Order: sequence, then C-alpha cells, then structure tokens
Amino acid sequence: MEAATPPGATLQPPDADLDFLASGTLERRRGDEGAPANGGAAGGGGGTGHGALPPGRQFVFRRNADYDSLIEACSRKLVVQPNNVRALMIRANSYLKKGLLEPAIADYSAALALDSRSVDAAYKRGIALQKLGRYEEAIADFNTVLAAEPSHVNATYGRAACNSHMGRYDEANDDYEKALAADKALGSWRLRSTPPGSRSGVSLHGSPVTSVSSLPGSASKQQQQENGRSGDIPGSRARERSGSEASTSGRPTGGGDHGADPWLPAVRTRLSGLGLQDGSSGSMPLEAASPLRGSRASGGCSLDGGVPAAADAAGHAAPAVPQEYQHPPPQRQQQQQQQRREQHREVLTADDHHGRGYALRKHGDFAGAVAEYSAGLALDPKHFRCRFNRAFSLDKLGNFAAAVADYEAALALDSSSSYAHYNLGIVHDRLGDFPAAVARFTSAIELEPGNADFYHNRGFSLRKMERYEDAVRDYSAAVQLNPSHSKAYYNRAVALERLRRYEAAAEDYGAVLVLDPRNAPAHQNRGALWLRLGRLQDALDDLGAAVELDSSAAAAWHARGEAKERLGDAEGALADLQKACELEPANPAFLRSLGLALRNGGQHEQAIAVLSRLLARQADDEAALQARGFCLRKLGSFAAAAADFSRLLSLGHATARTYNSRAYCHASLGKYAAAVADYTAALALDAGNTHALFNRGISHEKCGDLAAAVEDFSACIAVDPSNAVAFYNRAAALDALGQYERAVADYRRALDAENEATKAPQSRRGARYAGKARAAATLDRPTAAAAAAAGGEVRVRFAPSPTGYLHVGGARTALFNWLFAKNVGGKLILRVEDTDAARSTRESEEAVLTDLKWMGIHWDEGPDVGGPYGPYRQSERKDIYKQYVDQLVAAGQAYPCFCTDEELEAMKKDAEEKKLPPIYRGKWASASKEEVDDMMAKGVPHCYRFRVPKSQIVKIQDVIRGDVSWNTDTLGDFVLLRSNGLPVYNFCVAIDDALMKISHVIRAEEHLPNTLRQVLIYQALGFPTPIFGHVSLILAPDKSKLSKRHGATSVGEFREDGYLAAAMLNYLSLLGWNDGSEQEIYSVEELQQAFSLDRITKSAAVFDKTKLSWMNGQHLRSLPEDDMRSMNSLELVADCDRELRALLTYPLAETLASDGAKAVIEDNFQEIVAAALAAHDSGDLAAALASGHDGFKKWLNSVGKAQGRKGKRLFMPMRIAFTGRMSGPDVGEVLNMLALESGDVAEAGAYVAVPQRMEALRAWLAANPAPAAAEA
Repeated sequence: MEAATPPGATLQPPDADLDFLASGTLERRRGDEGAPANGGAAGGGGGTGHGALPPGRQFVFRRNADYDSLIEACSRKLVVQPNNVRALMIRANSYLKKGLLEPAIADYSAALALDSRSVDAAYKRGIALQKLGRYEEAIADFNTVLAAEPSHVNATYGRAACNSHMGRYDEANDDYEKALAADKALGSWRLRSTPPGSRSGVSLHGSPVTSVSSLPGSASKQQQQENGRSGDIPGSRARERSGSEASTSGRPTGGGDHGADPWLPAVRTRLSGLGLQDGSSGSMPLEAASPLRGSRASGGCSLDGGVPAAADAAGHAAPAVPQEYQHPPPQRQQQQQQQRREQHREVLTADDHHGRGYALRKHGDFAGAVAEYSAGLALDPKHFRCRFNRAFSLDKLGNFAAAVADYEAALALDSSSSYAHYNLGIVHDRLGDFPAAVARFTSAIELEPGNADFYHNRGFSLRKMERYEDAVRDYSAAVQLNPSHSKAYYNRAVALERLRRYEAAAEDYGAVLVLDPRNAPAHQNRGALWLRLGRLQDALDDLGAAVELDSSAAAAWHARGEAKERLGDAEGALADLQKACELEPANPAFLRSLGLALRNGGQHEQAIAVLSRLLARQADDEAALQARGFCLRKLGSFAAAAADFSRLLSLGHATARTYNSRAYCHASLGKYAAAVADYTAALALDAGNTHALFNRGISHEKCGDLAAAVEDFSACIAVDPSNAVAFYNRAAALDALGQYERAVADYRRALDAENEATKAPQSRRGARYAGKARAAATLDRPTAAAAAAAGGEVRVRFAPSPTGYLHVGGARTALFNWLFAKNVGGKLILRVEDTDAARSTRESEEAVLTDLKWMGIHWDEGPDVGGPYGPYRQSERKDIYKQYVDQLVAAGQAYPCFCTDEELEAMKKDAEEKKLPPIYRGKWASASKEEVDDMMAKGVPHCYRFRVPKSQIVKIQDVIRGDVSWNTDTLGDFVLLRSNGLPVYNFCVAIDDALMKISHVIRAEEHLPNTLRQVLIYQALGFPTPIFGHVSLILAPDKSKLSKRHGATSVGEFREDGYLAAAMLNYLSLLGWNDGSEQEIYSVEELQQAFSLDRITKSAAVFDKTKLSWMNGQHLRSLPEDDMRSMNSLELVADCDRELRALLTYPLAETLASDGAKAVIEDNFQEIVAAALAAHDSGDLAAALASGHDGFKKWLNSVGKAQGRKGKRLFMPMRIAFTGRMSGPDVGEVLNMLALESGDVAEAGAYVAVPQRMEALRAWLAANPAPAAAEA
C-alpha cells in the first residue's frame, strides 16, 4: 500500500472532495453508519488519500436509499482507480443493502486483498456468507474479526448464529452469552450514535459495530476522560474550551496508541483557507485514528446545529456551506434517527431473530425470546425453528395452550421432528391430557426408538393414568437404553410402589442413589419403604440421610420419627415429629402422628393440644378423636372423653375399643347402666374381649346385678384360668348372693394362682373375704335356689307372635323355658301375642306350633290345650285390658291424652334441639277434669297414657344379668291404649303375665328395655313382679344379627333339610348355656336334668351351621337301626355325603385369598404353618393323632404355649392349615378321618390326604416366608 500524503503537502482532490472533508463530519455527526472513516481511504490502495466519490453525493444517495446510484458512481470510480478500497467498500455495502450477496462478497474480498487488516470488510463478508448459508466461511471471517477485536459484539452474534444453524448449540450458546454480556455492559447502545473512539459500520442487526475501545472501562474512554472530553454531547467540557485550546492541547489522539494521521496538516491548511479552522469557536476538533484499529475521526461542526461562520485572519467571511450539507436542527435529527432505526430493523431476517431469541432463552428471558421468535415468524411463518422454540418458551412461561398450538404448527411443517412430538407430549402432560401425551410420546419413540427420555416421559404419563405395569415397562426400556438415567430408576420405583412390589422399588431407589448419592427424595422414599417392610434400622439410615441432605423435607422428618418410635426411641421420635410439624404446621398426618406419639409417651396434655389443633381443621378425624379421648380419660376428664368417644361412634366408628373406652368413662362418672350398655355393645363386636367382660362384671356389681357380674367373671376365667382378679371378684359376687361354697372355692383358687395378681393389695382383701365366706358357709344358710323353689310353683311362658315362621332364636327361648320348667317341675304356658291384626295369621300360628311340637317341646297350657287362665290369645282378651286401663285411670295412674300427631312430633323435635330425652311432656298429664270432659264430649280421638312416677329407681334382679336398675326420669308417660282401642304390647304382656301367674319371664335380651314399663304396671296394679332372665342374642358367623341373608333361620327350613329334631334341640341348648363340662352331645333327658338358669351365659352366641351339621351326624350315628329304617327321607343321606365331601377337600388357596383370612395371615400365619410342617416331618403329629382326641389337643396346646398363642389366635390358623377352611368340626377328628385313605369317597378325586396338604403348606410357606426370617 502507498503511504498517506505527507504533512504539509497540498491536497490534490477538487473542491468537491474538500466538501467531503467538510461534510464528512456532518455525515458522522448525523450518526450515519455508512462507510468507514475517511482515514480508510488513506490506508487503501491507490495512494489517493481521499474518498471514492464526492461524499455529499454519498449522503444524498444513502439518505434516499438510492443504492443503484451509489453502485454506479463507485463502479465509475473503480474504473479510474481499481485499487480504491473505499469505493470497493461503498459498492459492497450497497450490494449488501440490495441483497446482491455474491457481488458484495466479491467486492469485500477485493477490499481484503488490498487491505487484509480491514475489520469492517471481514465482518461484512461474513454477514454476506451467512446469508448465503456458507456458515463455515462466515465463521472464518467472524473469527478474523474477533482475533483483531475480541469484543466485537456483532461478530460474536454472527458466529453464534452460524454455529446454531450448523447444530453446534454449545458453541452457539457460549457466543450468545458473550454477546449478551457485552450488550448489557453497553446499555442501549443500539439507539445511540457511535461513541467517540469507536468505529461504525452496518452490522447484522443494522446497528453500529462497537469495538473494544467503546466498551466501559476501555482505554479510549479513559483517555477521553483524561483529556476532558466526553464526546460531542452538548454541554461537555469540550464546548467550554476556547478554540485555540481545543485545536492545540485539547484535541484527543483517538483510541489507544493511535497518533495523528499524516494527512491531517493538509486538511487543516485547506480548512483555514475556507475559514473553517480546526478548533475554531463553535466547532469540534478533528479526531484522527488508525484505520487498522477501526477508529474514525470526528470533524468539526457547530454544536447548535448550524454551519460555522468563522472569519479568517484577514476578516474575510467563510464561504457558505451548501444547504444539503448543513447540520439539521434537533427535531430533524430525531426524525432521521428514527428512519435509520426502521431501516436497521428491515435488515434482520428470521434466522437473525431466531438466534437472538435462542440467546435470550438460554439466559432465562423467555418473554424476550417469544418476542424475537414472533418477529422471525412474522418474516417467515414457515420458519420451523422459530415456531419450535417459541413453543418451548411459551411452555416455560406457562402458556400451555399457545405452546400446543405452536408445536402442532411446527409438526405441520415437519412431522418427522421427534422432539416436536416429545415436547408436545410434555405440554399435554402438564395440561393433564395424559392420553394425548402418551400418543405424542409414542410418535416420538417411533421416530427415534433409541431415546431413553422418550420412554421415560411416556412412562410418567402412564403412571399418572394409573397404568403402572405399562409405566414400569417404559421406565425399564429407558434404563436399558441409558443405564445412568436416574430419573427413570426413580419413577420406576414409584410405579413399583403403587404395585406393592416394595422390594423391587427399594432396589430402584438404590440404583438412583448409586448414580446420585445426594438424592434426598430417593433416600426419603426408600426409607419409607424400609419402614413399611419393617426394616427399621435401614429406614432410619435412609431417612437420616434424607433430612441431612434436605432439612426442609417434612415428610422425611415425619417418617424418621415413626421409625424411631417403633424402635423405642420415644424422645428422638418426638423431636423428629415436632420438626415435621414445624415445617408443615397444617399437615393433618403430621399432627396426628405427633399427637399419638405424645400420647404414647404419657405427655397427655401436650397430646391434647396437638390433637385439638388437628380436630379444629378436621373435626371428623377418627384417630385424633380416639387418641384425644384416651388422653382426656387419663387426665380424669371423663365427660370430655366420653364426648369424644360418642362423636367417634356417631361417625360410624363402632368398634369394640371405642365402646370399651366410653364405657370406662361412664363407669368413672358413676353411670354404671350406661357403662353396662357400652360393654355389651363391645362384646357384641368382640365376644372374646376379656377386658370388656371383666369391666362389665364390675359395672354389674356397681348396679347390684350380682348374677350378671358372676357370669362375666366366669367368662373371663374360662379364657384365662389363672386370672386371680377375676376369681376374687366372682367370689365377692357369689358371697353377696349367698353362694358361699362357690365363693370359698373361688377365694382359694385366687390365693393359689401363681401370677402377679396374687401380689397385689387386692389379694389381701380377697383373703379377708375368703375368711368371711368360710364363716358364712358354716352357718348352713339356705341357698338362693332353695329359697326361690320354696316360693311356690314355677310357671314360665313362651309367647310367640304369629306373623311368620319360628325363628331359631325364638325356638331357643322356648327350649330354655321348657327345660327350666322340666328341671324344677314347673309348667310351660304358650300364649299367642296376636294384637298386630294386620300381620298375624292363623297359618303362621299353626306353623309355629307345628315346629315346636316337631322339636319335642310340649306346653301345659295354651290356645290348643286350654287352661285355667285363658283365653291364651291376646286378641281374645281386649275387654280384660280395657278393664285394667279404667282401673288405672280411676286411681289417677293413667289419663286420657288428646295430643295430635303433629303436636307429638313438635315435642320430639323440641327435645332433640334441646338435647333432652324424647319423652312425653304434653299438657294432658296435668289437665283439669273440666278440660278432659269437654274434649270427651266433643268426641276428640284420644289414647290413654300411664303416669310415670318421677325420680324413682326401679330395680330388678335378672337371674342371668344380675341387678338391673333404671331411673324413671328417663321415661316419659307411655301409652297403654291407642286411640283405636287396641292395647300396646307392654301393657298386654304385663296384664297377661300377672293374671296367668307367671313366676319367671325368660326371654330374649332385646326385651330388657321393656321391663321398666312392665314393672311399673305391676306395681301400679299391685301385681307381684316375676323373676326375669334375659337371654343374649344369637349372631351370625360375621357377628351381625342372624337373618335370611345368612341362610336358613327358621326351624321349619332345617326340618325340611333333613335335620333331626334331637340334633336341633341339642344344638340350640348349647347356644348360650353349658353345664360346666366339655360334653357336647346330649339326649333330651340329659338336658332336662342338667339345665339351670345360672349356667346361661350373657355373651352372645354364634350360630354355626357347620357345627349343627356335625352334631346332626353324631345323633344320626346314634340312632337305632329300626329308627333309621323308619326314616322316609333320603335327603339326609345326600346331605351327609355332601358334607363329607366338603371335609375331604382342601380349599387352602381360596380360603387364604378371602377377606376373612386376612387377619390370620397378618398374625404371622407362617409361624403356625412351620410348626405344622415340623410336627408332620418329625412324626409328632402322627403320634398325637394316634393318641386320640386328647393326644391331638395336648400337642395343640404345646404349640400354643411355645408361640404364646391361645384361643382363637391358636385354633383358627391351625384349622386353616389342616383343613383349608375357617370353620367346621373338630380339627383332630377331621385329621383322624383323613388318615383313612380308602373308600368310595376317597376315589372320587376330591380327596386330599394329609401328606398332600403338608406339601401344599410347604409350597405356600416358600412363596410367603415369615417376616422375621426375611429380616434376619
């Protein structure tokens, strides 16, 4: 290259070129980003040292976007001066503006060939190459630019865009981050004029190309500050200087180490001739810079927007500057700047907007990215990447509907994009449209079957659809494709948990922790699994790691607290549970666990506070009510505790435990009758609950019902013969009843019992009672039975209602009355209670009488045999009832009531609102005779009510339940005679029993509440009160009331099924009665001799048809041959064969799969199975069976003792193990029968011998190992 014009030389260009020098400042002053500084020409080829064409024309052409004229002018210039870099650059820029990329590249290449250090040419050529898609060549040019100017923002943007187009996203992302960092440092540099010390040129974005000298903190800016200049901004210090100062010492030297170019002296000389001295007043000094470093000079110009009007030394006025080169006013400057900005925007392409959006997206500015992608789509609606990435950014912004639309549009452009399908599936998943998500993930998998993420996310959506097996398959495919995919392992573990495959789930969480040992959720979930599986120490280790990694994981604190509690670390458990509640104060599960832990730790007050917080949020939380009631009970707040238990029962939580707890509160408050009722309800749900039996016995004692107390204590002793406390209490009750011999025996057994109870203070009290009882026994007092017998003839009655068939419960009541009468030489009276005319029929009456006669029960008086106290049908005794109503009215103990049904209903509602007993409180109890006579005269319908005495205690001695008492305040005035003239049940019964001289009323327990009304009627009429005995109910095997849904319930049905009357009578007699022995098969004569009322139990009996069938078989075998031959029914034989076949089969799998066996399996059924197998393998079982029934029973008891089992916990699992059933005859008898491996039945194919049963048990045990063995 030729050197620039030396200092002092005369410039050769014509005046137009001098105009360029004058207007060059004007051009740059207006912020034009056109050609480089005029120093570029000086450094170019040709050695001309001046521009390619008059710059004034350049300005006009550019202002009017007349690039064709620019190209033509530059072409003419290049004909004369082929090496003119300036002309080449101007023409190349014009080609670029017009989109003629190939000619532009050629000109830029020519310029670079003449000046290889031209940053502007290299950058512009890179832009053109990028637009042509020649990305590698464009990157080479951008690298050249960045090697010379590392902070060249636009070159960085350009290289990022090229890398992005080529799929080099990491490199592109790095460049975008650098560019954005520079953007932030520059602020709004795109909207400002080129700062001093920088160079300008048209960038990819239509903005000035900023070099390192213009960045904050650069050398150029520092030098400007040192020279007292801050740019050509009005008000700067440069404006305050004098012209001579600015022209001499105040002129900066440009950026960095740039010195003044050699052509400046000539320029200054020429300007002096024109009257435009460099540094004259009102003008800015020229700024020289090296074209190689990209700086440009700023020429002088009047700061007020006008043209300088200085005069030379001779006083001559300076020539006027042409109007088109004058500096425009500020308003015009703003308009021009806005036009240039619009031109810059037009330069951006869809690819450019995509690149900028990509950079913004990488920096988390999704809203800005959406704007850029939208701008790109406005230019090119089919730009796939803009559409795809805008959908991605919309998804991140939560605008899922718009994201779906964009992804679908992207797929319309390119349906083979697996990631478009995949991302659309993710959005569908977030919207909850899981089937659509699964469909999209499936499409992505079909396009790219080797992508683990696709399988993983489809599994995630399938899991949300509760298709856990399918989800597990997808997660498995993901981990097979990518063994390091920790999320797939994690989510597969979650799905396996839902499938209850806990061991497999724990293994997957372990795989997650191998890949990421600090994964707190994996530690937490695996810890919860160990807790569920009973591996408490493993659970503690994992949960400890979880809370160490994430101290805010409330669920982990909670689970660790539960693990510690089960390990016995009560203090540590409380600390962890309290931490969980601190993190989530409103979590019901956490509050519940903390309350229960405080309760278990004896901190009852704190537990009440925590549980009250929970109940304030969830008033019906059953566990919280139960626990708070327990704590209140422990603190002595029995009324509040009873309220909690009552609330629990009202919610349907009718469990034996709840009834027990409320009963205890009632007893503590002195409400013994209520306590008895609750204990009875508890025993109806759990007949073997000795705790309830014992406490009910205590409550019976408090109520004075000593006989009932004796019965309850006896039931406790039957379960646990070593229960000394039960012996003591029964002895005390027997002592009070005068049964001194039995009392003495009980005291002695209590004193001899070898358990902790004998060391209690109560034992010493029992010893004193024993001495008293022995002394009383020597007095030879008459027993209670002898006293009762001495009172007169025993007359009992059975009073069925002829509204249906004879139920087995009614048959048992009739049987007990009949056996009692036969035992003591009394009489049985049959009375038909047919006051319900609508339902009572003679056909039903005949059926009941027929069934009773079939059973062998015969009565001494009744409607069919007559008697001295007839008639024996209530429907025939209406006049008798009316007579006694009149007698009560005359005595003032009954009165007519004219209340309407509406009034009675209003009274009932009022009582409910005031929480009062629903008793009658009408005005007619105190009405005057005149009011009653007036209503009578009007013929108003009325009933008759019994006037119940106030505040009296009515007490009876029930021979089965002991003393029972009521307070009459709980009973309102009840009806005796309805308005239609029919008497009510309780009135008829009381009158009939009194007139028929009934001495003992033995009936079902459900009639106990009626006794109060009947006793009041006896007392009012002066009748003697009979002795009452209320027999417990008969329940179905599921402990519910026996009904038709449980099969046959009437005696007639059993008779038709072929059962023997003797077997039916024998079986019913044992439902609630025994003679104290283990005998089960009785003849009628044996029953009559052995039966007594004091051996009737208060516990509910369970009707077991299997036991009845077995007993029927026993009686059938004992029949004489003549009786067998006389039987004309073959159904009995078929029935026996069917039952026998049922016993020979072994439905173990079906039984274990049933709901009824669930509790047995959970109670370590494996332990029983192992014992049975060991006995079979060792020969102990065969030896026990060879010893007969007693031998098997002895072996069974030895197993129970070794395993700490007894009662139902021992017998039920043994029955299932040996017979495969939950009910049936004696297990030992069944096994002895199975030892006979021959016969017709054995060959029928259904027979399963003992060895085969043992192999079935062995197979089950192998598939279901004992929990303890698995842990060890």
